[in-house]
Amino acid sequence: MPDNPFTDDLGKGKNTTASDTAEEATRAASEGEDVEEAQLNVRLPKPLHEAFRRQAKNNAQQMSALVRNWIREYVRKDE
Repeated sequence: MPDNPFTDDLGKGKNTTASDTAEEATRAASEGEDVEEAQLNVRLPKPLHEAFRRQAKNNAQQMSALVRNWIREYVRKDE
């Protein structure tokens, strides 16, 4: 087992940080490459979910894109 839990195919077998992995996945997706995805389920109070959905719609943004960006920034920040 690798020393770094983020070592994977994206890192080409090298030890990579979470930030490196997120950056490589973002680059690959933007270039049209197939990137394996995982699903994240989150429980929210219904009023919070509705407010989030409404605000995202009003700003012409997808809820999932917002969450992906927040996670990407969180991973970068903690490196």
